[in-house]
Amino acid sequence: MESTYLWFWIVQWLNDYSQDEFYTILVGVIQRHYLIASDGAFSENFYSLKRMKLNRDGTLTGLTPQQRFLSWISLAFTPYAFTKLCKLHASTDQGTPSSPVWKLIKVAFLKLFPMTIAAHDMWFFVLQLQFMFNRSRFYSPLLWWQGITLERITSDDMRKQMLTEQLNSHNQGLFSKATSKLFTMLRLSLIASALVFKIAEWYYSPENQSQREQIIGPSFVPAPPMAPIPHPNIFGVHLPKDPSNCPLCGEKRKNPAASSSGVMYCYICIHNFISDHGQCPVTGMRCQTSEIRRIFLS
Repeated sequence: MESTYLWFWIVQWLNDYSQDEFYTILVGVIQRHYLIASDGAFSENFYSLKRMKLNRDGTLTGLTPQQRFLSWISLAFTPYAFTKLCKLHASTDQGTPSSPVWKLIKVAFLKLFPMTIAAHDMWFFVLQLQFMFNRSRFYSPLLWWQGITLERITSDDMRKQMLTEQLNSHNQGLFSKATSKLFTMLRLSLIASALVFKIAEWYYSPENQSQREQIIGPSFVPAPPMAPIPHPNIFGVHLPKDPSNCPLCGEKRKNPAASSSGVMYCYICIHNFISDHGQCPVTGMRCQTSEIRRIFLS
């Protein structure tokens, strides 16, 4: 039983704390490969685009190693920083800072962060409109900051890239060749997965539902989810014997609400507990007050 709880805690820790880091490392490896091979990000190479430096005199030049490095940082680590700031903003309203200085920083962060994101999104939208109507050479604020524009890959670029890949394949080792083949398969699998997704989207669309039910019959009702697994008494809170009672106060639930783990409580009890601890008291699963779902009984 103890080993089951240990594995449950390890899986939960990896899911809560290492998912963003693993995804960032994977994106960083992929973006670095395509920036070196084709002077463009993975998505830009997919649409036959490349990055070029726009000089003050209007001429275009290729990317320098420093510009590739800045592009790599903006592509791989800027989304990671943004995700962490969003999670920090969502959890900042929990608890009360003891120091007046930290309280002032908390209030400023809660007010300025949404305004900054809104201003960035508006700037991004304006640049996209200008880019669509050839009024701007920059597609996004990050490209504007780096002075980089997107251009179409020409036939000369394709021939040069193919020649470079052929020359490198003779000089590369076994690991480098396998990595290059892996990225090529990744690009082809993306095209295939997009095609499969569109076919599945059409197949399960509401417009196709009546025809699908005529062939395979009515849609089946999915099985109910598994019951939540209690944590080994991290808060000393257990599931009550009477399923209609609240695990926190032990009385009949009033204004029932469920945490992210699916356990039901009184709304006031679970809201106050998650505000203080940020976790489900029974399962120990991380939860925020915004994830509490109230249950309205008829």
